[in-house]
Amino acid sequence: MPCEFFDALVRAPLRTERAGSPDRVIRAGSDDDNLPMAPDEWRPPPAVMTDLRDRLERTGTTDLLPTLAPLLRPGLVLQPELEHPNPEEAPVRVGGRPHLPAEVEWPRDPVAGPLSFIAEIDLAEAATLLPDAPFPARGTLSFFYEAVRQEAWGFVGDEWAWRVIHHEDRGLLRDPPDDVETMGGFTPIALTPHPQIQVTTPINAPLPIPEAAWATMGWNQGVPGEFGGHRFLGVPEQLQGDMRTECQLSANGVEESGSPDGAALLGDSDQWRLLLQIDSDENAGMNWGDAGLIYWWIRESDLAAGAWDRTWFMLQCM
Repeated sequence: MPCEFFDALVRAPLRTERAGSPDRVIRAGSDDDNLPMAPDEWRPPPAVMTDLRDRLERTGTTDLLPTLAPLLRPGLVLQPELEHPNPEEAPVRVGGRPHLPAEVEWPRDPVAGPLSFIAEIDLAEAATLLPDAPFPARGTLSFFYEAVRQEAWGFVGDEWAWRVIHHEDRGLLRDPPDDVETMGGFTPIALTPHPQIQVTTPINAPLPIPEAAWATMGWNQGVPGEFGGHRFLGVPEQLQGDMRTECQLSANGVEESGSPDGAALLGDSDQWRLLLQIDSDENAGMNWGDAGLIYWWIRESDLAAGAWDRTWFMLQCM
């Protein structure tokens, strides 16, 4: 976590007023934060740094700041907006047609053919909700994956199966090539982004926060009654192993963590950050494996540099 983020967190003033926002996702920092919590009560994570600072002040847990700071992962929860009048023009969405400039070729694999368009993120829109955004706040990201056969799950040699295309000019909506199979196209769904600060766990170690202190903060991640969902940055919902170590090995062409090459690589696994998580979504016609999720990951340094071609893809399902 960059030191600027920690400095801003420490300096953040207490929040005295809050703008209206969807109650299910963003209501941290409200007056009920200092009330006792029932054992199973759900309270959302803080939305922004001032919310986090406010909650720690209210619950007398500001001494946890040095421990929390390197584990904080600001991101956006992307909630479907099914009634959007024109979802293909939404700044954040899944499905439909991408806004690709005319000079940008539709990504394809020589064997699998054209890849399927999955999602689009307007980076300037995302940055307005993420103060000190850790990425260049310009242009649009379009995400593609071989979604017909879904033969690539993020192992060594799977690089052919996905692309992340960044374009400064949003361009016009592009129809897919004629040879895109029908099941590789998805219904457009607009997504409404909501900021949410989440806490990641150290790799192969428990969260270094006393259970009693965590309960005092009343901080639970996600949305009550829901698992998975769509996310930009933040912390992923993982169904199997820790994807950070898997990305580190596979992106370097190594299959076995116990090999000499694997052991040498594992120390840098914590450099990987979730870029995008897309859930199976029946409204969009998406089903990953057996009702699983797909993820794009990127190293922290590549995220800061906008090196969008240096991502790694994973698919997980039960």
